[in-house]
Amino acid sequence: MHLEFSNTQYHLQTSEQYFSDVYELRAWDCKEKEIQLKVQVNSIMRPNRQLKFVSLENCFGRIDDSENMFVNTEDLQTTVSLILKIQDGVYNKFVLVSEEKIEKIKISNSDTTFQPNVMPGAKVYIPTNALRQDTIVSFQVINTRELTDEVLKGRIFSDILVINTFQNIQLQKDVTITLPLHSKTECDDLVVLASNKVRPECVADWWKLTEPTDIPSTGFVSFNTDRYPLFVVVSRSSLSSESSFSDIHETLCNVLEYKRKIVIMILTKEVPETGGDLYIVVHCVLHEQSNNTQKLWEEKGYNLIGVSDQLLCVMNTKFQISLSGNIVEIFHTKNMELLFQLCKENYRIFNVTIANKECKPGGTIKVLLATARQNVGDVNEEDATCISCRSNSPKTKRMDEFTSVLSCHLSFNTEALEVEEQTSIDTSSQKAKLRKIFDGFRLVYNRPRNKIVPMV
Repeated sequence: MHLEFSNTQYHLQTSEQYFSDVYELRAWDCKEKEIQLKVQVNSIMRPNRQLKFVSLENCFGRIDDSENMFVNTEDLQTTVSLILKIQDGVYNKFVLVSEEKIEKIKISNSDTTFQPNVMPGAKVYIPTNALRQDTIVSFQVINTRELTDEVLKGRIFSDILVINTFQNIQLQKDVTITLPLHSKTECDDLVVLASNKVRPECVADWWKLTEPTDIPSTGFVSFNTDRYPLFVVVSRSSLSSESSFSDIHETLCNVLEYKRKIVIMILTKEVPETGGDLYIVVHCVLHEQSNNTQKLWEEKGYNLIGVSDQLLCVMNTKFQISLSGNIVEIFHTKNMELLFQLCKENYRIFNVTIANKECKPGGTIKVLLATARQNVGDVNEEDATCISCRSNSPKTKRMDEFTSVLSCHLSFNTEALEVEEQTSIDTSSQKAKLRKIFDGFRLVYNRPRNKIVPMV
């Protein structure tokens, strides 16, 4: 799915993702201070994520918790009910964002089996006296399904489960944890990799648990442990050597830190209708998918003119695109930006032409990496009040620093330009002949008046 770029002026946090398009609403003669609105989004949210209402302009609201979301799994649609506080006659703009969900469950010091909603299929059995006292256990799931098949294949078989207890209460006995696998597999060469750190810093921060007690072909793996908080199922072969272990450690750490290896590709194609203009594609693509992506664009007639070095970027990294030289973007796009997100086709298409026909055609396109610096501004009591929590929060103003990651020279088909120029000259001469023929004549055009038709 490719979403057209929209300048939302909202800067996503690392773990956030756009869930919906940007909605713009305007009401006339509306006496209500709050209205209920139901929106249908062509997407389905994962169990480990939750929705968040984000106001972009003049609009304050919240998700209506009194009504459950309706999910149509066949058409991949979600219907969400919103409560909006709007201003009459003013454009109100908002968007829905998904963020990671942390589920908290109160556990008593007795035999307990529970199934966290953030990870369907997972189970945790805690025997009596496994905890010193009643406590609250939190569950968080880091999704590895968003990794490409090239990265997952034969290496990572489950999402990452993070378990924490209130006040860091340690286990006194083994607990039994069951994790669902991404898919049923006949491979018995699986091992549970665990760490007592939420962000493992090196290979030594991981350890291998004892043999799983369930057969992987069932689609689940069970194991016993007296330590936490982090667990993931991987293949034993991925830990067979220091280099492979180091590689799986790097991959898992990138997932935990929301980082991916990407490259920036620039491709061009002549506009068939004009012959002299260019279509330019700037595509931010995962490194392991760059070759396949290039082939897909080449099948559409595009040619690769430049590719950046491999970049390790966090989610929602922003890239700035700039044009220089004797070229101009036809539609005069104000915000030439590109945002790196998962589960979306991260590319922009521009249509450029020569700015001055009398000068030598050509120009340069640059892609700049934007590094954010946030400054906290003053609180506006009216505009910064959240109607769900009735509290003021300081607004932040984002200041970006830019670093060049790719620069390419744009060349035009001079033969097509000469043909176009010759065609324009012939047209001008024809117009001159017509003016000479009709010299002395005057065309008079009387605009008909609008008739008033009586209402029946």
